[in-house]
Amino acid sequence: TPDNIHFTGRVLLVEDNQVNQEVAIATLELFGCQVTVADNGQRAITLTRKTSPPFDAILMDCEMPILDGFEATRRLRQWESETGRPRIPIIALTAHVLKQSRQQCKDAGMDDYLRKPFSQADLGATLCRWLPKASDNPGEQEQTVASSSGQIPDTVVSPPVSLFDDHSEPPSVPVLDQEALGYILDLARKGNKGLLRKMVDSYLARTPELLVELERALAHKDPEGVRIAAHTLKSSSLTIGAARLAELGRVMEADHDNLALVNQYFQLSGPTFTEVKQALNDLCTQKQEGDPL
Repeated sequence: TPDNIHFTGRVLLVEDNQVNQEVAIATLELFGCQVTVADNGQRAITLTRKTSPPFDAILMDCEMPILDGFEATRRLRQWESETGRPRIPIIALTAHVLKQSRQQCKDAGMDDYLRKPFSQADLGATLCRWLPKASDNPGEQEQTVASSSGQIPDTVVSPPVSLFDDHSEPPSVPVLDQEALGYILDLARKGNKGLLRKMVDSYLARTPELLVELERALAHKDPEGVRIAAHTLKSSSLTIGAARLAELGRVMEADHDNLALVNQYFQLSGPTFTEVKQALNDLCTQKQEGDPL
């Protein structure tokens, strides 16, 4: 099981979203990895160029400000090629599940693909393809790395069925997704005691800023601004288990060119966030009282 696997390796995590960073770091450390964090592609290039010995793998978020994961990967591959350095495995982190997204990752020079939000088992299975396992048997380590196919798996993942597709309100999307929250609580139990409170505080501080950014983008009739803020809202909400707000973020991102429709969804975002805030704070209080983290 993934719980028993430990890897040797230094991993560069390239992720701009603080909530997603917290979960990824906690999960990587659980596997025994040493983690360095970069919050954009430009910083990732700088760190990779000056780090010696090199990172054993890079987890690269695809959508980031300043420099996205695709362009950062292309520049790193060019640098490796020009300087004769060994190729560092780059694993794409993306919330998209479409086949063309996988092709885009391959075209940029990425080696593998991990859909967000990912579970401990998902990450463990992916790292198995690229990192040596911690073992006293050197032959076994070689075998682990040698078995890497170098190909992005081509499994077709069905995107979740949206309850907004008929443009109706979402009565049946739960405020909180217990599965995602269960994953964070599991990480907390396994040694990262303050993780839930820390993540909730990060999420509750950042989300009002994103709602302001969305409101500003709508006021300025800026579809690209809508898309970026909605994508970030979706991504962090998925990680923290705020299912209803994540779905609002997803449909605003998908329909970012239709500002009138986005505005309808946006009107639901404030009240939904109020519900999420209450539910997450209640959960933290309940866990502190009954199951100290």
